[in-house]
Amino acid sequence: MKVTKGLSRKEAIFSGYIIGMVVISLFVMDAGNPEWGAYWRVKPLIVTPLISACGAGLAYLVAWRRNFWALLLGGFIFMMFIWLGIVLGLNGTLWD
Repeated sequence: MKVTKGLSRKEAIFSGYIIGMVVISLFVMDAGNPEWGAYWRVKPLIVTPLISACGAGLAYLVAWRRNFWALLLGGFIFMMFIWLGIVLGLNGTLWD
């Protein structure tokens, strides 16, 4: 049986960044309030992917043992970081 190699650390962090970008893009596409200004979307599109990339890196470090509980904990950590990124990114606009 051939054993396949998992994601590298850089690939995991980049995957977390892309997932964060897709998730926050779904929130900010058709939303908005004229009194927020023209560039209100910049903050969520920067903050959320960076925080989710940090969460993916931490989840990668936690789940290095590749057993069930480590993978479950890594997934939970990643989901918490995505939620935290959405809250901090949308603070003052859609999250009010």
